[in-house]
Amino acid sequence: DEITSLRNALRDEQRERVKAVLLGERYSMKPDVIIRGLPCNKGEDCSSVLADFLTDELHLDRMPTVAVHRLSKPTPSRPDPPLLARFVSYHDRDTVLAEGRKLRGNKRGLAVYEHLPPPIQAARSKLVPDRDAEFAKAKNTEGKPKVSIFVPPKTTYAVLLVNGTEKKRVDAVDIVLSNLNI
Repeated sequence: DEITSLRNALRDEQRERVKAVLLGERYSMKPDVIIRGLPCNKGEDCSSVLADFLTDELHLDRMPTVAVHRLSKPTPSRPDPPLLARFVSYHDRDTVLAEGRKLRGNKRGLAVYEHLPPPIQAARSKLVPDRDAEFAKAKNTEGKPKVSIFVPPKTTYAVLLVNGTEKKRVDAVDIVLSNLNI
Protein backbone atom coordinates (compact mmCIF):
# COMPACT_ATOMS: atom_id res chain seq x y z
CA ASP A 1 0.00 0.00 0.00
CA GLU A 2 0.98 3.68 -0.22
CA ILE A 3 2.03 4.09 3.42
CA THR A 4 4.35 1.10 3.22
CA SER A 5 5.80 2.47 0.00
CA LEU A 6 6.41 5.89 1.60
CA ARG A 7 7.91 4.29 4.71
CA ASN A 8 10.32 2.24 2.57
CA ALA A 9 11.28 5.32 0.54
CA LEU A 10 11.95 7.25 3.76
CA ARG A 11 14.07 4.39 5.15
CA ASP A 12 16.07 4.25 1.91
CA GLU A 13 16.63 8.01 2.03
CA GLN A 14 17.78 7.78 5.67
CA ARG A 15 20.24 5.03 4.75
CA GLU A 16 21.64 7.11 1.90
CA ARG A 17 22.02 10.20 4.11
CA VAL A 18 23.76 8.27 6.90
CA LYS A 19 26.02 6.63 4.32
CA ALA A 20 26.90 10.02 2.80
CA VAL A 21 27.78 11.45 6.23
CA LEU A 22 29.93 8.42 7.12
CA LEU A 23 31.74 8.54 3.78
CA GLY A 24 32.39 12.27 4.24
CA GLU A 25 33.72 11.68 7.73
CA ARG A 26 35.89 8.79 6.52
CA TYR A 27 37.27 10.91 3.69
CA SER A 28 38.18 13.69 6.11
CA MET A 29 40.12 11.14 8.20
CA LYS A 30 41.90 9.61 5.21
CA PRO A 31 45.34 11.19 5.83
CA ASP A 32 45.32 10.00 9.47
CA VAL A 33 46.85 6.98 11.15
CA ILE A 34 46.55 5.87 14.75
CA ILE A 35 49.58 4.38 16.48
CA ARG A 36 49.05 2.33 19.63
CA GLY A 37 51.59 1.13 22.16
CA LEU A 38 53.93 4.13 22.24
CA PRO A 39 54.87 5.10 25.81
CA CYS A 40 53.53 8.50 26.85
CA ASN A 41 55.80 10.89 28.78
CA LYS A 42 54.71 14.09 30.47
CA GLY A 43 55.55 17.10 28.33
CA GLU A 44 56.52 14.98 25.31
CA ASP A 45 56.84 16.41 21.81
CA CYS A 46 54.48 14.19 19.81
CA SER A 47 56.21 15.06 16.52
CA SER A 48 59.51 13.76 17.93
CA VAL A 49 57.77 10.64 19.27
CA LEU A 50 56.40 10.00 15.77
CA ALA A 51 59.78 10.66 14.11
CA ASP A 52 61.51 8.22 16.49
CA PHE A 53 58.81 5.59 15.87
CA LEU A 54 59.14 5.95 12.09
CA THR A 55 62.93 5.57 12.14
CA ASP A 56 63.38 3.06 14.99
CA GLU A 57 60.39 0.75 14.47
CA LEU A 58 59.37 1.13 10.82
CA HIS A 59 62.82 2.01 9.42
CA LEU A 60 61.39 4.96 7.48
CA ASP A 61 62.68 8.48 7.03
CA ARG A 62 60.95 11.42 8.67
CA MET A 63 57.73 12.37 6.86
CA PRO A 64 55.94 15.73 6.83
CA THR A 65 52.79 15.89 8.93
CA VAL A 66 49.99 18.38 9.37
CA ALA A 67 49.33 17.45 13.01
CA VAL A 68 50.45 14.90 15.59
CA HIS A 69 48.80 14.50 19.00
CA ARG A 70 47.58 11.99 21.57
CA LEU A 71 43.90 11.06 21.31
CA SER A 72 43.39 11.63 25.03
CA LYS A 73 45.26 12.49 28.19
CA PRO A 74 46.93 9.62 30.05
CA THR A 75 44.81 8.03 32.78
CA PRO A 76 45.58 5.29 35.31
CA SER A 77 43.62 2.80 33.20
CA ARG A 78 45.12 4.06 29.92
CA PRO A 79 48.62 5.41 30.65
CA ASP A 80 49.69 5.37 26.98
CA PRO A 81 46.86 6.79 24.85
CA PRO A 82 47.10 6.28 21.08
CA LEU A 83 48.92 8.81 18.92
CA LEU A 84 47.16 10.29 15.90
CA ALA A 85 49.28 11.50 12.99
CA ARG A 86 47.88 13.37 9.98
CA PHE A 87 50.26 13.12 7.03
CA VAL A 88 50.62 15.71 4.27
CA SER A 89 50.84 12.99 1.63
CA TYR A 90 48.50 10.03 1.16
CA HIS A 91 51.51 8.16 -0.20
CA ASP A 92 53.36 8.66 3.11
CA ARG A 93 50.29 7.56 5.04
CA ASP A 94 49.96 4.40 2.93
CA THR A 95 53.68 3.65 3.40
CA VAL A 96 53.32 3.94 7.19
CA LEU A 97 50.25 1.66 7.15
CA ALA A 98 52.03 -0.92 4.96
CA GLU A 99 55.13 -0.96 7.18
CA GLY A 100 52.95 -0.93 10.29
CA ARG A 101 51.31 -4.20 9.21
CA LYS A 102 54.69 -5.86 9.78
CA LEU A 103 54.36 -5.04 13.49
CA ARG A 104 51.40 -7.42 13.95
CA GLY A 105 51.92 -9.86 16.76
CA ASN A 106 54.86 -7.97 18.31
CA LYS A 107 55.37 -8.38 22.06
CA ARG A 108 55.37 -4.63 22.81
CA GLY A 109 51.81 -3.99 21.65
CA LEU A 110 52.79 -1.60 18.86
CA ALA A 111 50.18 -1.28 16.12
CA VAL A 112 49.36 1.11 13.27
CA TYR A 113 45.76 1.53 12.12
CA GLU A 114 43.75 3.56 9.66
CA HIS A 115 41.72 6.25 11.46
CA LEU A 116 38.05 5.36 10.95
CA PRO A 117 34.80 7.02 12.09
CA PRO A 118 33.44 5.38 15.27
CA PRO A 119 30.52 3.58 13.55
CA ILE A 120 32.85 2.03 10.95
CA GLN A 121 35.27 1.07 13.72
CA ALA A 122 32.32 -0.51 15.57
CA ALA A 123 31.43 -2.51 12.43
CA ARG A 124 35.03 -3.71 12.26
CA SER A 125 35.01 -4.59 15.97
CA LYS A 126 31.84 -6.68 15.61
CA LEU A 127 33.79 -9.01 13.30
CA VAL A 128 36.65 -9.64 15.76
CA PRO A 129 34.93 -12.59 17.54
CA ASP A 130 34.22 -14.21 14.15
CA ARG A 131 37.85 -13.67 13.09
CA ASP A 132 39.08 -15.22 16.35
CA ALA A 133 36.72 -18.19 15.84
CA GLU A 134 38.16 -18.72 12.35
CA PHE A 135 41.68 -18.68 13.81
CA ALA A 136 40.61 -21.22 16.47
CA LYS A 137 39.10 -23.49 13.76
CA ALA A 138 42.33 -23.21 11.76
CA LYS A 139 44.38 -24.59 14.69
CA ASN A 140 42.58 -27.92 14.30
CA THR A 141 43.21 -28.20 10.56
CA GLU A 142 46.21 -28.56 8.32
CA GLY A 143 47.41 -25.50 6.48
CA LYS A 144 47.03 -21.98 7.75
CA PRO A 145 44.12 -20.04 6.24
CA LYS A 146 44.49 -16.32 5.68
CA VAL A 147 41.95 -14.61 7.94
CA SER A 148 41.51 -10.83 8.04
CA ILE A 149 39.07 -8.01 8.60
CA PHE A 150 39.04 -5.53 5.76
CA VAL A 151 37.36 -2.14 5.40
CA PRO A 152 37.34 -1.46 1.64
CA PRO A 153 38.08 2.12 0.53
CA LYS A 154 35.10 4.39 -0.05
CA THR A 155 32.70 2.09 1.84
CA THR A 156 30.89 2.07 5.18
CA TYR A 157 31.21 -1.64 5.90
CA ALA A 158 33.78 -4.11 7.24
CA VAL A 159 34.27 -7.59 5.81
CA LEU A 160 35.63 -10.79 7.32
CA LEU A 161 37.76 -12.52 4.70
CA VAL A 162 38.88 -16.14 4.91
CA ASN A 163 41.30 -17.14 2.15
CA GLY A 164 40.12 -14.15 0.14
CA THR A 165 36.44 -15.10 0.36
CA GLU A 166 33.90 -12.92 2.14
CA LYS A 167 32.44 -14.77 5.14
CA LYS A 168 30.57 -11.96 6.83
CA ARG A 169 29.86 -8.24 6.38
CA VAL A 170 28.79 -5.60 8.92
CA ASP A 171 27.63 -2.20 7.69
CA ALA A 172 28.14 0.90 9.86
CA VAL A 173 24.94 2.39 8.41
CA ASP A 174 22.96 -0.38 10.15
CA ILE A 175 24.77 0.36 13.41
CA VAL A 176 23.94 4.07 13.23
CA LEU A 177 20.29 3.44 12.35
CA SER A 178 19.89 0.85 15.14
CA ASN A 179 21.34 3.35 17.64
CA LEU A 180 18.70 5.84 16.46
CA ASN A 181 16.02 3.16 17.01
CA ILE A 182 14.74 3.60 13.47
